[in-house]
Amino acid sequence: MSQNLTTSKKPIKKFEEMDDAEKRVAIARDVIVHLNLVKPSQGTYCYRSRPKGIRGRDSAQNYIDKISKDCDVCALGACFLSYIRLNNQVKVHEVIGKKGYNLNHVSVGQYLIQQKLGSYFTSEQLNVIESAFENYHCEDQCDEYDDLGKTPKARLRNIMRNIIKNKGEFIYD
Repeated sequence: MSQNLTTSKKPIKKFEEMDDAEKRVAIARDVIVHLNLVKPSQGTYCYRSRPKGIRGRDSAQNYIDKISKDCDVCALGACFLSYIRLNNQVKVHEVIGKKGYNLNHVSVGQYLIQQKLGSYFTSEQLNVIESAFENYHCEDQCDEYDDLGKTPKARLRNIMRNIIKNKGEFIYD
């Protein structure tokens, strides 16, 4: 079951019918709409305790609001949750940790995020978005992206607005 997306000027278009740029914009819009559901945080992709009542072989989309609620996310983690919401292509067992510290937690790492979002975003775009959110460039902490916002929530919102404004590309001047 895929979500339909509407805008005030365009007819309803299913996510799977969009081109990649439109999908990136749809993901960015969805991140902004659900910004109050998640907890934007630097240093983690997507992490929270396992919500009650979800089953491992079911579609994660069926539980996306439970999975998202109070989930610590970076920019890519937030995009990944929106990917789940818009594109019914992830099972619960893919996002629940299976051993150690992550056991019984929603725990999504870089590999799964890159694999799924890499269908629509280039690796370079994903790296730049992550760098801008974490406020670093390459391996050195710096103030390069300070004007995107002082808090993780503000930074995430502004990165997503930039993607929308630039028709699916994050372009930082």
